[in-house]
Amino acid sequence: MKNQIRLFSILLVSFLVIAFIIPSSKAAGEIGVIDNAKVLDQYTASQEAQKTIVQGREKLQQVFADLNKQLEDTIKNKDLTETQKLTKRKEAQDKLETEKKKLDTSIQALRNNLETKIETAINDEAKAQGLSMVVSKSVTYYGGKDVTDQVLKRLNGK
Repeated sequence: MKNQIRLFSILLVSFLVIAFIIPSSKAAGEIGVIDNAKVLDQYTASQEAQKTIVQGREKLQQVFADLNKQLEDTIKNKDLTETQKLTKRKEAQDKLETEKKKLDTSIQALRNNLETKIETAINDEAKAQGLSMVVSKSVTYYGGKDVTDQVLKRLNGK
């Protein structure tokens, strides 16, 4: 009788391991991969952010060119004292620094916004597919379920 109970207990534990523990550990171990470069290249908001960054840098270059021209005119102006010329130079440098800081802040805000949206889409897709982790395709040598296209669909609203 004790042997039958022991055998039944062993069979029950074996069944539970096979039925519940092994499948859940397999699902928990599934890993997704994502092609970061493809996401940044094909995500509409990323493309728009790139355009905004390029325009901002072009604007900063124009501000620099304008200030440089003003400084050249200031240096040539014989009516100004050296102190006045130094003051004008300092004002130009301050203005350029202010514009650069504005651009840097704007770029950082764009990057943070994109990063948040991309992370959210990756997390949502990982949950939808029951993935325990998603890593960059660039650091993966072998395997993993590619979720790049599904994440892009979420991001671009398709």
